[in-house]
Amino acid sequence: MTKHSAGGAELLTGTGGAAELSQVLKNEALAEPVRFARLALRLTTALHPAYGNAILQALADTTQPIEPDLVFDAIRHIASLGNEDYQDWLGWPLRRFRDEEIPDDVIEIIIDRALHATSPTEDGWAREDGSGPLYGGDIWTNGLNTARGQSAVMLGDLVAHDADGHRTALITPVLDQLAEDPSAAVRCCVGYLLTSCLRHGRAEATAAFRRLIQTDDRLLATNPILDLMTYIGVVEPAEIEPVIQRMLASADGDVRKAGGKMAAFAGLDLGLGHLLTTSRDSRDAATRQGTAEICARRLPHTADRAAATAGLERFVDDQDEDVRRAAAELATSLRGRALRPYAGLLAALIASESFQPALPQLLITLQDAPDRTDDLVVLCARRFLNIHGTDIGNIATAAAGEAPDVGGLVIRAYAQASDAVHRALALDLVDDLLLAGAFDLARRDCNLNGSVALPVVTLRRLTREGCGDGGVRSRRARTSAV
Repeated sequence: MTKHSAGGAELLTGTGGAAELSQVLKNEALAEPVRFARLALRLTTALHPAYGNAILQALADTTQPIEPDLVFDAIRHIASLGNEDYQDWLGWPLRRFRDEEIPDDVIEIIIDRALHATSPTEDGWAREDGSGPLYGGDIWTNGLNTARGQSAVMLGDLVAHDADGHRTALITPVLDQLAEDPSAAVRCCVGYLLTSCLRHGRAEATAAFRRLIQTDDRLLATNPILDLMTYIGVVEPAEIEPVIQRMLASADGDVRKAGGKMAAFAGLDLGLGHLLTTSRDSRDAATRQGTAEICARRLPHTADRAAATAGLERFVDDQDEDVRRAAAELATSLRGRALRPYAGLLAALIASESFQPALPQLLITLQDAPDRTDDLVVLCARRFLNIHGTDIGNIATAAAGEAPDVGGLVIRAYAQASDAVHRALALDLVDDLLLAGAFDLARRDCNLNGSVALPVVTLRRLTREGCGDGGVRSRRARTSAV
């Protein structure tokens, strides 16, 4: 390490430097962490920091046993060298000891890095140039790739595993300072920390939240901040109401969409119904899209199912395609649940402009439903036929791929039908599906584990006695034959 202290490789000679050799060191330290944790105590300021970073990474990732005190001593020594190039990795080895006793002075080293590390010097996510913003414009990812941000996240992990509140008490005195970091990317990571602090330091975390959000609106649309708002709002809805109003009025579309999500959640589950009304009736498509998403996802869980249903009944025919697609997610949300309580809404979905984007998931949901769905299946299959017609027999179309599933559901609907009228509707659909050339329907095994024998006989006779030449026997002839 003393000999090879140059930074990078020499491209002209093909000679490696400290960066290349440090990867060899890391692999050795992964295999023998005890040996190399002791070696870390001999590092000096004269050595290239790549070597110390390699050992820190290995101490975090090794699967070999090692005494925690050895790791803590290595962190202390490397931190004492005062080299800013070590700041990104100092906290990493603590991940494996989150549920164990960690000395206060080691935690304070990470607090110091979260407060005073020099990285980042700017928000790369917000910088526009010829190649576009760094990290794809993602604030959270940018924060994770900075020393202060990574340190804040590590503190959040440690506090999340804080059984008695002791770790939280070490951090709460500096929460306000952390929340006022000049970088929005770092603030995003601090939002994760504040969420962890709510358990043992709710008052301090909530006060820091007010400072945290006094920056670029786009921070409000990140997942850590949305999670933080949700956890604060469950106990103190009035605390997040003005923030939601600010999001709904933002100039940024992503922020308005996130505001629609928060308004829907607050209206459905926090007693702030006026926010749901505002976002539902908004002229802004991004706001409505966010609202539709949450109404769809929360439908089976919310305390106000009527409000979610009323919103979705409007969104499924919204003038904006993205809003309709968001509303169509209700088909996925109801997977595995009894569908009778949602029959009216599902009927509206089937009749709406959202039917097409909802169809693949809707077919699975109908198949998995534990209760009777024959009337919904008939509506779904009839709409499917009306839209696609003979395309359901053309294997070049997506409709042909869905036709066998539709046919299988119709067969099950026949078995579930409670009277002759409903059975007749199902049999008419079998006629129409076969007449349209529904791909693979006549060959499909529709026995459904032996529970529906009658339609299998019907399909086989249809195939053998009339469909081959394009004719379809009438329902009366078919029923009497069976």
